[in-house]
Amino acid sequence: MAGRVVCLRQDYLVELETSLIKHYSANGVFTDYGKVGGQAVPKHSVIDFGRSSGRGVKKDGYYLFTIDEGIETHGVIIQKLTHSSGTTFYLFDPNGKKWSNTKLEHTRECTQNGGMYGICVRYGGNIYLLDRALTPSRSWNSTGNCYIWNLIMLVILQELPDRVTDVLETLSIKYDKTTFIAGEEVVTVGDSFIIDFTDKIQKKRGILQDYHKFIQEVRKAVLEII
Repeated sequence: MAGRVVCLRQDYLVELETSLIKHYSANGVFTDYGKVGGQAVPKHSVIDFGRSSGRGVKKDGYYLFTIDEGIETHGVIIQKLTHSSGTTFYLFDPNGKKWSNTKLEHTRECTQNGGMYGICVRYGGNIYLLDRALTPSRSWNSTGNCYIWNLIMLVILQELPDRVTDVLETLSIKYDKTTFIAGEEVVTVGDSFIIDFTDKIQKKRGILQDYHKFIQEVRKAVLEII
């Protein structure tokens, strides 16, 4: 078990994120920033996914968003998936269902109230609420590592799509008693996983600067625990 909570260099994470987006857009399920250049969206937003037909339609795939919550920012992934009965927008938020996208009232214009965040999607002129099937039942993010969690989950979605359900279930397991790691209280297996993982990649030089190595480390760490 890791002995400390690690703060990863932001510039390395930004470079890694860009590399993963380019890699998967060319070699996997389409991936992109939700906003140009990764710009943040307000915490109460109707995110415009544009038209639903014709030229310029956004591709199905994974879109990485940064939400401006005021004091700090928060990272999430939205998946656009078209199927026989229409289109669904799925939300991944490592904070878990209790804390994700909670401040939302679905009205004609998708109005939100209060703190935290509440977002929805406008697509083809219609409002879509976000399906939280990709969001864990309990938080994995007691240490506030949503940025690296998004990159880890992106790799899981792309590299281990058949194991996503296993990951969501296993990392959401709650400890029977109060547990501390590096002075941080952890509640779920996901909480301890992220502390272990960030500690390992900090010690193994070059992983954050090489997306191939990062993908390998994520695959290894996930397959060891599920």
